[in-house]
Amino acid sequence: MKNRHYFKLYESHFERYGKTFEDSIRGQKTTNTIEPVNIQHVAAIACDDYVKDPKRTRALTPLLGPCVLSDGPIRKWSRALVKSVFVRAELSDVDRLATFTDRFLNYFPATGRCLIPMNALLPNIPAGITEFLQAWTKALRWAGNGGTPSKVHQYIDQHVERALSETREEDETGSDSPTVRKRYVLLDELAKRIRDPVQLRYQVLGVFLPAHNSTSVLVGNVLFELARHPSIWTRLRQISLQVDEDLSFEKLKSLAEFRYVVLETIRLIGPAARVVRIAIRDTFLPSGGGFDGKGPVFVAKGTAVSLGTWGVQHDGDIWGEDVQEFKPER
Repeated sequence: MKNRHYFKLYESHFERYGKTFEDSIRGQKTTNTIEPVNIQHVAAIACDDYVKDPKRTRALTPLLGPCVLSDGPIRKWSRALVKSVFVRAELSDVDRLATFTDRFLNYFPATGRCLIPMNALLPNIPAGITEFLQAWTKALRWAGNGGTPSKVHQYIDQHVERALSETREEDETGSDSPTVRKRYVLLDELAKRIRDPVQLRYQVLGVFLPAHNSTSVLVGNVLFELARHPSIWTRLRQISLQVDEDLSFEKLKSLAEFRYVVLETIRLIGPAARVVRIAIRDTFLPSGGGFDGKGPVFVAKGTAVSLGTWGVQHDGDIWGEDVQEFKPER
């Protein structure tokens, strides 16, 4: 704990007490589990029996408001609104990503230098975006401790005002207006359904929070692993050089070895050690109880259930004795 090896600490708890056990964390009765069937049960099958930690929700509400990250009916309504951005037709449009990918790759020097400061690769970030990201980081750090998200809201509100104005013009001029955007923009699409600027702001921030770091952290972790496994890097490069057609959604899906590298990175360097939910009614977990640990476990209302996502991804019973090794072929 003193060395901040928290993930190793969580692993050691499950090795010592079993894959489902109960303890008390800061006075909160908590059931900890790394049983895949229990994680699936809480996260999907019986998700209506649980809510996020109320303390965390209260801390983030001034920043995020009611949005897709909320619980209950608000989450379901918000999820239905943003779901269309994830449909295959939108994911298949990889051409619009090429501009940004090419721009990023062009920043890399061709001199063969190994160590490159990332801030040197992105010298032309507009000042407004930099200020927003700084305010965003500060707002998250001080959430629940008296911090104010006003600068974050001011920046987003400018874009919300633009979207509301443009979609209003579309309604007045018709779909053939030159202001109509040809590609899907989440904010613009939400503005067609939500005319309240504050509500629209919160919906956008609810999507931005998980989208902001998830992909960038994953890409960074993938590069971290590939830099330490040059043979895998070489193999991926050979495959990429053999691609003699434009990249498409279908082509990307067919590059199985690239996908295996991404999945193994997520397994080995996961985004979080655990996910906590609070039971809002008496319920149960399907596994972990009884003398053999295979029976159901009663979960009383108010009990916290900690899903050990890091633990299940480092469980030797699932992944084998080489669980700590980076092996995309597994």
